[in-house]
Amino acid sequence: MLTRKFLLLTIPALLLIALMDYLVVDHLVKMKFDSIEEREAIQNAQRINDAIEREMYHLDSQSYDWSAWDDTYDFMAIHNQAYVDANLLQETFTNNRFNLIMYIDSDGKIVWRRVFDLETETDISVSLFNQSVYPPNHLLVARNEEDRLAGLVHTEKGLYMIGRSPILTSEYEGPMRGTLIMGKLFNKDYQSILCDQTRIHFDVRKGNMQQAVERCKFVTWIDGDYIIDRSHNDTLMVLSRLPTLNGVEYHIESTINRDFMKEGKRTVIMLYISLMVVGSIILLIMLIGIQILVIRPIKKLKEHALEVAHRQMSGKKLYPQRKDEIGILAQEFDQVFDNLLETRSRLLENSYKAGLAEMASNFLHNLRNSLTPLMGEIQGIRYACRNVDLDKYFKAHKELNQDIDDRERQEKIREYLLLLDRQNLENMEEIHQVFNTLDDYRLSIEKLMDTQSRWTSAKPVVETMKLSEIGKEIHTFLTLSVARRLNIVIQMEDSTDDAVNTYRVTLLMILSRLLEFILENQSDEEIVQVVIRINQMENNLSFQIAMPRSMKLDHHLSSVFAMDEANGSKPIHGDLIWCSNTASVIGARLKVVESYEDSRSHFHLIVPIIEKAGRE
Repeated sequence: MLTRKFLLLTIPALLLIALMDYLVVDHLVKMKFDSIEEREAIQNAQRINDAIEREMYHLDSQSYDWSAWDDTYDFMAIHNQAYVDANLLQETFTNNRFNLIMYIDSDGKIVWRRVFDLETETDISVSLFNQSVYPPNHLLVARNEEDRLAGLVHTEKGLYMIGRSPILTSEYEGPMRGTLIMGKLFNKDYQSILCDQTRIHFDVRKGNMQQAVERCKFVTWIDGDYIIDRSHNDTLMVLSRLPTLNGVEYHIESTINRDFMKEGKRTVIMLYISLMVVGSIILLIMLIGIQILVIRPIKKLKEHALEVAHRQMSGKKLYPQRKDEIGILAQEFDQVFDNLLETRSRLLENSYKAGLAEMASNFLHNLRNSLTPLMGEIQGIRYACRNVDLDKYFKAHKELNQDIDDRERQEKIREYLLLLDRQNLENMEEIHQVFNTLDDYRLSIEKLMDTQSRWTSAKPVVETMKLSEIGKEIHTFLTLSVARRLNIVIQMEDSTDDAVNTYRVTLLMILSRLLEFILENQSDEEIVQVVIRINQMENNLSFQIAMPRSMKLDHHLSSVFAMDEANGSKPIHGDLIWCSNTASVIGARLKVVESYEDSRSHFHLIVPIIEKAGRE
């Protein structure tokens, strides 16, 4: 029973812990891995942007080196062919991967221009670079000696990376004689070079990122500049802005493998499985430990108590050498029961001598009053033991021993463990005090039994008795095995008073002995129903206890109280000796009435009603 209750409590708790572990671990770890994956993806996108900016920086540096050169400065003044033949050859384009070189004078007129296709090694026409005159506010025209520019421009041939510098002397002095523009076509080949440098695959696409979001399923915006698309399980796509000088929107789409997230998911699964295994092992250890240390001893103590109660003997001592709470409880139980047996033996001996039955009833009544608080203290022990919550203690230790970086959390766990230790210490102190109280009750019971011999002169006690509750009161005088098999039905005449003054304890003891006699003479082991009819006759109470038809007696009922010539006037059935003698002590009469017509055979007990309560 205790094992089943323990499992009913711990297994749902373990499942709840497993569910919480899964939700917490999956949420926290997955969130952490997502954060790391996002950070890595953004870093990759930033490396691509840095690579593009680095290329534009180099292009701007080359453009500025050529523009701040005396030969270039003179060429813009005299337009000499020697400068062109020496510097603007096809090898200049192929060696430096230039696709564009333009010279624009201070009036915006083209002095020299060539747009070159490196793949076909031919000149091509691009509308943005094909004008003969550019207005002063055009993005290709430098406005002053400090006006340098590098960036991307959109053309019908694709993106061009350009560097624009004012044409000055080698000493970087003016006046400015125009603008030098160098450019590179940002095509697939150039992207491949940057992919090799950054080791990141990316594509440059025309259009804003908002349009790209519409074809993605699961996206996350980061600071408004990056979009992360998790639509694919194997790859993660990052979209970042790529501004152009002429206002046409482009963006970069870079992809990375999600091997880190896959490894993270495997780690989460392994962590969850390990938590489940550890939790199951802890539960198994707890179950085995509680089974060995608590449940089995308590079960054995229960069986011992039932055996003693059923057989009414205590020759076998349980846990005589055990010093813990269960051992002390078993020893106290054996001691109390030994005292009870000794008391009962003396009471039976006195009852056979007649006239001393009430002494035994008074003693047992006081003994029961002493045992009642003792059982309450035992219940206190159980309550205190239940307050010791080992499950929380183990879970707190387990979490404390885990390798976590949250020191504040660890400090709170240590404070919680100190609180549990203090609470458990208080519970143990409470249990110790309760055992001291139990020892006091034991001493009180022993004192009652030591002084019971001086009660032989006491007379029966008169108490007020409620006849409607007599069935409940009889149960307190029956052994557990008898009470389980008896179904007592009380039938009262309408003219009978509910509350009367009589020898309450003695009457209840006689009735309980008669019921035990009826049960002991049953032919089967089924539950027996016994009907007790109560009627008031002047100054007497009449109790008729009907006998079930399943009773089996060695003699006819009419001879139950017949004379035994060898031993005098005593009932043949020895179990009724006590009832007969005790009834005569209080002035009651007990007889057996044979069955007639439809009436069953029954015991008939007539007990006097005392007008005035108290001792005579």
